[in-house]
Amino acid sequence: MVGEWSGNGPPNLWMKCISSRTFISVSCSGVDYDALRVRFGMSQELADVEHFFSVPRYQSDARAQGWRRTQRPEGPLPELVMFCPSDRAVCALYDSEGFVAGLQFAFLANDLEMDAISPEQHLVRWRPWTWWWQRTLEYWTVTQYFVNEDTLRSDTRRTTGQTVGPEGVWVAGPDRQLINIPAAEEDIASTAFTLQNCVHFMGTHYFYNMTATLDCSTFVPWFALTRNDAIIGSGFITFAKFPEPPAGERDWFERPTVDVARVILLFMLQIAQNFKSALKTKRFVLQPCCAIATRIALPHTSLAPRQILREFGWDVSMHPPHKPDLAPSDFHLFRFLQDSVDSVRWNRYRDRERGRHRALGGDETEIGSSSTAIIPGGPQCLYDWVETYGLLSIHIYYIDEPWTIICS
Repeated sequence: MVGEWSGNGPPNLWMKCISSRTFISVSCSGVDYDALRVRFGMSQELADVEHFFSVPRYQSDARAQGWRRTQRPEGPLPELVMFCPSDRAVCALYDSEGFVAGLQFAFLANDLEMDAISPEQHLVRWRPWTWWWQRTLEYWTVTQYFVNEDTLRSDTRRTTGQTVGPEGVWVAGPDRQLINIPAAEEDIASTAFTLQNCVHFMGTHYFYNMTATLDCSTFVPWFALTRNDAIIGSGFITFAKFPEPPAGERDWFERPTVDVARVILLFMLQIAQNFKSALKTKRFVLQPCCAIATRIALPHTSLAPRQILREFGWDVSMHPPHKPDLAPSDFHLFRFLQDSVDSVRWNRYRDRERGRHRALGGDETEIGSSSTAIIPGGPQCLYDWVETYGLLSIHIYYIDEPWTIICS
């Protein structure tokens, strides 16, 4: 139930989970919260390399990976201890037993550009302690908790190894007051979080109080991710610009843009158009393993399309010297596009048909419009602010293989 942080939770939660659908855990939902990963990506191959980074769930693992205990900013549950890597961008909070109890994200204050909403509205200023000879750095931080005061005292998560308990997680809502995101999707739906689109490798999105009349200055940056009637992740997104780290350093954060989405959709549209043209010229033969196209050699000869194909999980085979036109099937990518169009939860049937029309070669100028967005029913200011002020986000997953999330 959404409300201010109270610290008062019902007793015997796990027993209640068995007898009621009010709470959820691996024992009654089938969801195994046996992992903790951050940052969205589109391929399993680059997990822990460019995205889907594993965060140590045990303090001993954090120490082994070189994470160091670091002073926390002021906030709830001061008994939790925090360990950070050297960049301090993503830090984990641990309870007295050394099991993960929350996450903190930090942005260097001098590098963060927030012109739409003041940082104080959602973020907490942090100056971690340093030695006298070290440079003092200032950050803006935001924290998510997997426990509250009551569950921390009688925490069954650590005995079952579950990152998220039956009560869900806690984040800062309006006026930075902590609110609860329940673990059961039906409970999330009964709160101020509203249903949005489902996206492959992400899940179904729920944004706080998201309506077409929302005043963007009151936008709450936290969202929930669900699959199979249960929470499987969450995320933080705000209107901001933040530079990428130097080459060779881990980039924890996402910087989604309208242009990136448009480029991917335009590429997929071109594949669909190639497919239609190949059918007309009868120079396209579909085989069980692949497609032979005598005029479409681009996927295995150009680096950029090859990378995009691999992000979708395709194995791109090099062509034999005597047959340069043997390519992984444009047809199968076209089918992936069609499946994506079919899986989106459109607000209206007309929007669904317009989306299908664009996917099959319609008006390119409409690509990237609100009907193809994660938030299809948001206010116009939301889409305007994305282009004007930029977006900064991070996805959090409580399951081990988020790349298996497919919308249906």
